[in-house]
Amino acid sequence: AARLLVRREDVLADGFAERVRIVFRPDLECRSFHEVTKAYLGEAGIVSRIDGNVHLDVQGGEFHAEPQWSYSVPHPDEAERGQEPCGDLYSPGWISCDFTPSDSAAIVCRFGDTKGFADDASPANVPEGETLPLADALHEAMELFLVRRNGNKTVIAGYPWFLDWGRDTFIFLRGAIADGRLDDAEKILAAFAAFEENGTLPNIIYGETAGNRDTVDAQLWFVLCVKEWTAKVGGKRRTAQKLFRSTVESIVENYVKGTPNGIHVDKDSGLVWTPSHFTWMDTNYPACTPRCGYPVDIQAMWIAALRFVGGEWNALADRASESVMRYFAGNEGFADCLDAWNGEPAAQAAADFSVRPNQLHIVTLDAVTDMDMARRIVDSCERLLVPGGIRSLAAVDSKYCGCYSGDEDSSRKPAYHNGTVWAWPMPLYAEAAVKCGRLTAAQAGSLLAGVVENINTECLCHVSEIADGDAPHAQKGCRAQAWSVSEFLRVLLLIGVRTDLLKS
Repeated sequence: AARLLVRREDVLADGFAERVRIVFRPDLECRSFHEVTKAYLGEAGIVSRIDGNVHLDVQGGEFHAEPQWSYSVPHPDEAERGQEPCGDLYSPGWISCDFTPSDSAAIVCRFGDTKGFADDASPANVPEGETLPLADALHEAMELFLVRRNGNKTVIAGYPWFLDWGRDTFIFLRGAIADGRLDDAEKILAAFAAFEENGTLPNIIYGETAGNRDTVDAQLWFVLCVKEWTAKVGGKRRTAQKLFRSTVESIVENYVKGTPNGIHVDKDSGLVWTPSHFTWMDTNYPACTPRCGYPVDIQAMWIAALRFVGGEWNALADRASESVMRYFAGNEGFADCLDAWNGEPAAQAAADFSVRPNQLHIVTLDAVTDMDMARRIVDSCERLLVPGGIRSLAAVDSKYCGCYSGDEDSSRKPAYHNGTVWAWPMPLYAEAAVKCGRLTAAQAGSLLAGVVENINTECLCHVSEIADGDAPHAQKGCRAQAWSVSEFLRVLLLIGVRTDLLKS
């Protein structure tokens, strides 16, 4: 539900106490985020019926049914992205609220179920002047990404631009599991496990079908979610644990044998080779961050997956860990990727030492145990930090693009993972810094509190997807991003620090 509270103060110092009227006119839209609403679609226009209802309740005011269209309303974000710059808006009527000193009014709009609707509309239930723990706000925000689509429980990756996507779902689930949402996590993991084939998982599930398996990390994130979920449930839920265990073992075995889409393990090094654009930095056509070869974050997840399966796989984990130290370690941090375009062994690959936050996974997932090296990684990534986020590439790099705007192929794609600030990897820095002793838990909490301005000024109580790499770091992309919210929550819970939002 969306709720608006208006409260008039007591008599002002100048003694003004006359009645004041405020008029609100709500606009309604129900459309795809890549379409626009038009008042007139022509004689061949199509009218679609929308399932569900919109309920509006007013306390302390009056609704006046008076439909009205507003034309050519600017869409500044779309205009900046080179898309349709304006659309039309329909309003069913207007609301008038009269206020004398100390009066208040509440307007609540809800889609679907109206259970508890009247209580939500009561002005007395809206606190004023209270501080809210950041973790509590993020806990509430998590709920809005968990939805049911095509008969399955799923995770919307971000509002307004995304639907559901495999890797985003699993990264989100790490925070959901830490937050105690074990039932939701079990249902979603089970849905994906049912579609595991030859070590691959789909990025998208549509009811009884699934599609797009072009990913190397979704499977590994799945394994890590199972590991963390298993630790939470302990000896309970044996049926689900058995299903998940068989899926995890199939993923590991098929990575070693080689998957149908080209993922395989280099026998000598024990490291995972991946085709281009299979990681989270997946911009393609043009391929701005192909990361074809041996990406550093994939190796960290791979080693963690092997350790979780255990048994005979521990020897391979040891070999992969030694190879990470041998081939990735540099003077000031770890290489982001060992470039190997044709599946060459890691020993023949070319190390790309572009400074990116992906190396933080080496520390947070315990891929190496050398704390001096861990501190070197954290120190290398410190230069990427901005308030509430972390750059995807160091600003001194020749590939750096500091502004995410304009045409998709010529401007936004090159910037997306080459300097654009991302929120979701930033908590990894705090986690890694605490683990290696660079920050105390309290200091890490203060660092994470840098996201509070974003939460209080953009989509309230949510964390954005991205921001410009250049100051003043304008927020871009989805203003409410699932893995951004979940990672801040996960790490706050992990380090056990209370951080307050600004007063509500």
